[in-house]
Amino acid sequence: MDQTTPKGLKGGFSYLKQAMADVTRTPRWFVILLLLALVTCIPIFGAVVMYGFLLRWAREAAWRIDTPMRPRVFDNSDGVLYAFGWRAFGLALLYSLIPGVVAAALMSGQVAEQIASGALAGSAFGGSAAAAVDVTLDLPGQIISLAVEWLVMPVIWVAMMRMALYRDGGAGLQLGKIFQMIRRDAGGLVPAWLFYCVLNTALSFAASAISNWTYTALLNPSAAMLGMSLAMLVATFALQVASTFLMVVTLRAVGRWTAQFEVAQWGPKDAPLPPAGGYGTVQ
Repeated sequence: MDQTTPKGLKGGFSYLKQAMADVTRTPRWFVILLLLALVTCIPIFGAVVMYGFLLRWAREAAWRIDTPMRPRVFDNSDGVLYAFGWRAFGLALLYSLIPGVVAAALMSGQVAEQIASGALAGSAFGGSAAAAVDVTLDLPGQIISLAVEWLVMPVIWVAMMRMALYRDGGAGLQLGKIFQMIRRDAGGLVPAWLFYCVLNTALSFAASAISNWTYTALLNPSAAMLGMSLAMLVATFALQVASTFLMVVTLRAVGRWTAQFEVAQWGPKDAPLPPAGGYGTVQ
């Protein structure tokens, strides 16, 4: 692994490019990707396996070890697949509460406005409050909620990397250390961040459209609509494969980004980060 990668956007694009090359250099990489995507269709367990599989590989990148992805998705010979996976799942769930709280706050504000404007007047006389209030976020609220979700993503990735490197879930909760790492080279994370967030959002819109088409097909159970439903099923899995590819590349890129912090010199999780590339000691 190149130890002279520059900081900032230039370095970030290099990490992303190297991560993509790491994926495509792996023997039978597309088969592994298909299997990962298939596994992620299983609620909770699929996410656990995916996180464990990818963080083990990202951890190797942080140690400057150039290895391909393991050929077996469920390979737990080193005992970290499920340990990493469950801890990462917990961290992702915990940090994802932040945009959830923001969305809830925005939603409650909209409800309060409707109450103040008399929108609930009918419900006091036997009407349905749920029918009187549209609890769907308006466009500005959706944009704010999405922006918060995007901003939290790098925090989640760095938290997962610290957890994997220390093999300790508590290391992923040290917000001070996490923000110190991000501050030291935020620009290096930007390309991977944009790559994942923009494309994943586009995939989400595509998935929503497919869901609507599938619902329409189910309401019209003709032979033509049945064929469309099967086509939509294939399209949905294709989107799942694409989403999995985004996560594979992104976490590998974050692993390469983490290597600049000289993880071989790290002490206990509470110790200061060592200086890396002359960037200065992080206190």
